[in-house]
Amino acid sequence: MDHIRYLNLALAEAELAQDEGSAPVGSVIVASDGRVVSRGRNRVLSRGDQTAHAETDAIRNAGAAVALAAPGTIAPIASGGGYTLYTSAEPCLMCLGAILFSSIETVVWAAASVTGGAYDAVLASGHQKERLQALQVIREPSPEHRSRSREMLREFYLKRGDLRLANLLAGP
Repeated sequence: MDHIRYLNLALAEAELAQDEGSAPVGSVIVASDGRVVSRGRNRVLSRGDQTAHAETDAIRNAGAAVALAAPGTIAPIASGGGYTLYTSAEPCLMCLGAILFSSIETVVWAAASVTGGAYDAVLASGHQKERLQALQVIREPSPEHRSRSREMLREFYLKRGDLRLANLLAGP
């Protein structure tokens, strides 16, 4: 897969979220053939919905395409559909949960969390161990995309007066 191309799309969604007044995080879900299945962006502030993070928005928008099983059936949790989720920032705990209960096989994030990543924490806990081990994770494949994502987030937190997070995002 062309990580750069899809991270660009995720960052474009992040810019839309920023323009709407929400945290600048964007995601896209891509099928194994390279087709973009859905897009999502953070809409927490623009919709007043605490669950409207970029990753959950993209998963909702993908609908049945990324569902683990048809309604009324149960699929093995480690099964996947060849989908890759690209996101401008490392998924939080809620979004990681949504990813684990979908048929997404790979997650690529532009910028790692500066406050501690959910993926590593859940992996260390042993919860959903089989599914987590089946999930391929690609962290920060592009320094340019990492910097761009972090800078947008930094600006967002500066405008909101959260100097602690803004300062963390200014670091290396």
